[in-house]
Amino acid sequence: MKRLLLVPVLALTLAGCGTTGSGPSADEIKATVEKVRSITAQVCKFVPTVTTVSRIIATFTGAGALVDIAGQTAAEICAAVTTAPLADGGTRRVVVRGVVVKGTKLR
Repeated sequence: MKRLLLVPVLALTLAGCGTTGSGPSADEIKATVEKVRSITAQVCKFVPTVTTVSRIIATFTGAGALVDIAGQTAAEICAAVTTAPLADGGTRRVVVRGVVVKGTKLR
């Protein structure tokens, strides 16, 4: 249920990003979130949660096309999950654009 609620909220958040038009549709945003998850799975063997990706994408203001945002978001997530130092207790606390990154490390 949380996944379904995030897309409309994200659509409203990004609606003002473009200079013309009404902003990206919910389907475009959903596709972008899935593209980010696919890229990170391939590049750094990490699949962030839909919530994590949605929150990071929502931090972009006045950004370009969603395609550009997908690539940049995936790159930032991969950079963070592959270089984050271990915190106390041997766990990693990864933050991108103020958003705690949650997800699954692939083997």
